[in-house]
Amino acid sequence: MLKYLFISFAIFVFSGNRGYSQKIAISTNAVDYVNLFTLNGAFSYAVTRNMTMEISMRYNPFVYNLSGSDRQVQNKRLAFYTGMRYWPWHVYSGWFISGNMNYTRFNTGGIFSEKSYEGDAYALAFGGGYALMLSSKFNLDFALSVMAGYGRYRRYSCPSCGLVEANKKQVFIAPDNILVQLSYLF
Repeated sequence: MLKYLFISFAIFVFSGNRGYSQKIAISTNAVDYVNLFTLNGAFSYAVTRNMTMEISMRYNPFVYNLSGSDRQVQNKRLAFYTGMRYWPWHVYSGWFISGNMNYTRFNTGGIFSEKSYEGDAYALAFGGGYALMLSSKFNLDFALSVMAGYGRYRRYSCPSCGLVEANKKQVFIAPDNILVQLSYLF
């Protein structure tokens, strides 16, 4: 999967530049910080007047022990995304549709139940959104996407005990990104 991420990155870095401004954007998603302080960032590059390519990453190494109990909560993950956005009007302005492929290594548990899940997921995602231009250098992007993919994981009876209940492999369809993303353009 990492091979495909690097190939995608090379394609948009070495593609020819066109005669328009605002070719590059660096972004961060505020919703991910609400998700137990998941660190994240994205880099996108305009390859044509209506198309951008993007690579992004999410990282959450944090484990939280709730005060007053021995309950542990975690949503640990390392995720890599590479994808494209099509902008009907012009890059980094107005509506867009998006698609990406992603890989996620996760260890989540204690959030909605005492169960914990650890594994890998590979997926393709499709969605859309709107980029609100705040100034010539800043955008606020709103987007939603859905993913379909394949995952393999272990289910544990609790986040800290290590008692394996099951090993599973499955195909899934799930919500992917909820973006409220601040972008700096240059």
